[in-house]
Amino acid sequence: MSCSESVNKVVEKYVESMKESSADKVREAFHPNAKVVGHLHGDFLEMSTEGFAEFVAAQEPAEVEYEILSTVVEGTTAAVKIRDKYLGITFLDTLSLIKVDDQGRFDFSRKALLEKPEGYVERPKRDNRSRNNKKRFNKRN
Repeated sequence: MSCSESVNKVVEKYVESMKESSADKVREAFHPNAKVVGHLHGDFLEMSTEGFAEFVAAQEPAEVEYEILSTVVEGTTAAVKIRDKYLGITFLDTLSLIKVDDQGRFDFSRKALLEKPEGYVERPKRDNRSRNNKKRFNKRN
């Protein structure tokens, strides 16, 4: 499994944890020493992996809408920006991941969340097809 596939698998586990209200899936996705930090309803919050697992488990299972906005994998680290709607609130999350074993498994090391601020306007979805049609220029010697 490639590093990108491993990162995507962790993101899917994270989304499943919220859909199913599963503390166990939170623990599978997050490193035990990870932190969840951010602003919610104007208040700063900070939770450990266990605190976030307990929070998720205390919620009713719910549908989660999400879109991965970007993924960057650099060696043993990765960063994912995701927009997700959970518990009726839309969040813009920045997820930091770290490679934790020789099999290429990644865990979340930090989740920074931001509730969409008042007045936030959704960006239109990009048409990725046009990206493939761009001319490529080779540098001449």
